[in-house]
Amino acid sequence: EGAGIILADAAVRYRSEARYGETLVFEMAVGGFHPTGCDLVYRAKDRASGRAVAEGQMGVRFFDYASRSVVPVPERFRRRFADEP
Repeated sequence: EGAGIILADAAVRYRSEARYGETLVFEMAVGGFHPTGCDLVYRAKDRASGRAVAEGQMGVRFFDYASRSVVPVPERFRRRFADEP
């Protein structure tokens, strides 16, 4: 939407061991909006069993690389993830 992003912080919680040959499914959601960024939350699970492998959260901020400064969340991006009725 015209702005770059930078990773401000990240956390991950490992729930179980992933093994060679397993296919992992990743689910991701956007939320926790604030004036210059939002949170990306995710989880990974084994496709066959549904067993949780990892959960995490990343805080991102929108950034203008030309001016080297954080910028407001682009309105078009925010609207893409607005709560649905």
